[in-house]
Amino acid sequence: MGPTICPGYFSSAGDVLGCLGGPFAQSWVKAGGNNKKGYAWAISAGLDAALAAVSAKLITPQIVRYGLVILLNATMWGCYVNSLKALSSLQATVTNFAANFLSSGLAGYLLFQEPLSFQWFAGALLIVVGSLVLSKSSIEKKAHTH
Repeated sequence: MGPTICPGYFSSAGDVLGCLGGPFAQSWVKAGGNNKKGYAWAISAGLDAALAAVSAKLITPQIVRYGLVILLNATMWGCYVNSLKALSSLQATVTNFAANFLSSGLAGYLLFQEPLSFQWFAGALLIVVGSLVLSKSSIEKKAHTH
């Protein structure tokens, strides 16, 4: 495994663990709270995950690269767990994935001159619309059960 590939694996593994940890983390995190704060935490988690991937590609000194990837993934995990305090695990996970996808795509375009095709924009639009639909249905379902 080359020195430039390994941080990417750590970043991806941290992203997956951060998102998969939701169902487990929610069992010990107090539910309730402010939805706006929850969405802000979930978006921050997605941005931190994208920053971890970007830092793995841009930072030259290997020790700094690994340190940033670990720090940003730990921050992402903390933001994600905080989002679970105010949102359902579905809302937090979907918002985190959407923010990560959009920010990773835009970072690739802006920093690495990767082309963004019409299909990428269509997919991004579908992800955002799907996130809104899931969030709205989850809120309506919660309101009907109370």
